[in-house]
This record gives sequence, C-alpha cells and structure tokens, in this order.
Amino acid sequence: MYNDYKWFMIHTYSGYEKKVSENITIAAKNNKLDDQIAAACVPVVLVEKKKVKSSERKKKTAKNEFILVKEEIKDEYIVLTEEEKKKKAEEDAKKYEYVYEESILMPSYVCVKIAIIEDPEKKKLITDEAWQLIRYMRGVTGFVGPNSQPTPLSDKEVERLKLESYVPAAEGEEAAPEVEIIVKVDFEVGDLVTIKGGIFDGFSGTVESIDLEHKEVCITIFYMGRNTPTTVSLDSVEKV
Repeated sequence: MYNDYKWFMIHTYSGYEKKVSENITIAAKNNKLDDQIAAACVPVVLVEKKKVKSSERKKKTAKNEFILVKEEIKDEYIVLTEEEKKKKAEEDAKKYEYVYEESILMPSYVCVKIAIIEDPEKKKLITDEAWQLIRYMRGVTGFVGPNSQPTPLSDKEVERLKLESYVPAAEGEEAAPEVEIIVKVDFEVGDLVTIKGGIFDGFSGTVESIDLEHKEVCITIFYMGRNTPTTVSLDSVEKV
C-alpha cells in the first residue's frame, strides 16, 4: 500500500492524448498496478464558440452539425461606434448561438498520478513496473523532466490544472466535484479584434495566436508606425 502520490507529466504523439490516458488506466488495472498508478488524465477546458443557428444555415451537413462562422473584414482597422456595435449584437443574436466545446488544454501531454517510493539515494521516484508500463505505452514518447526522468509537478501546477478533480473516487467515497474551466472565445486566428483597457485601450488588430492554457491572445496592432505584436488576456478583447 502506497501513501504518497505525485502528479507527473508525459509527452505523447499528437492526437494520442486521450487514448494514452485510457490505455494507462486499463493497463494499470489489468497488471494490478492501480495501487501505484492512481489516475491518468488529459486536462481540458470548455471553449465557448459562436456558431450559426440551424435556422440560418444555407447548407446543412448530413449529421445536422453546426458550421463555424468566419466573417471577412475588408478594412483592417474599422472601429464601430457604440450604436453600430449594439445593432451588430442584435443581428448576431438572430443568426448565431453560443455553444461549448471541449478542448485539450495541453496538446500532446498526459498527466499521471503515481505512487512515490522511498529511495535514500534518490535515484528514482517511482517503481520500475510503473515506469515501464507508462514509458512503453503506445503513443508515449517519454516523461517530462531533465533527461526525460520522471519529475513531479509542483503543487501550484497541480492546482492550476485542477488535476485532483480527475481522480476517480474510491469505493465508498464521494466523488470530487467536477470542475469546469470555461474560456469564452468568439474569435479565431486572423480575426480583427479591439483591445479593451490597458495601455492599448481602443487599438484594433489581427489575432495571431490564442493560448487557452494561460487565457491569453497575441494580437498584431499598428503602433508607432509599424505592426507590433502584443499579448493580452482573452477577456480584454472583443471581436469587431
């Protein structure tokens, strides 16, 4: 019986995250190592996206799925008045609706909670059996750490990723409350947005990248006679 557990991160091939997580859980149970490998998970966020209402679509897919909206903006630096913004919002409410989609927080990574062993020489933190089961799992490229050695995540990282919410409840115990991390995003890379607040308040620019993990967006704005990239929080911009 193990008393001390730590969270570790492993790197996987792109697109293998959920399959690796599921296979680790199954293999640990089948090999009677579930007392050493307590949980494996892929941290996710719920992303709010604006999509066309089914009644407004010109074409319907076979599965009646939503179609993402991509608006073309000819003038890169159009700034709408408050009245124009209100009118546009009313028009959008008739055409679009907001839906939530699950998105992987850290693509190509899986988090695993593993039992820590007592080793006076500190040569290893986990058992050889646990290391081999995880390391040689199909889709896994290695542990995250110096020289690919298993390195525990800090308590701060565990809390930020809400990892304990992914641990299955033991028999007779109450399950941990499900944690929903919701990130509202109604724009995409290439869209024109306006910054609200800060030193660049009122500046408009083009979205270059979106970082859901840190809830930040990189925007290129025209500043001091040249295009300048700047990073701001997701909730400090709005789509034009």
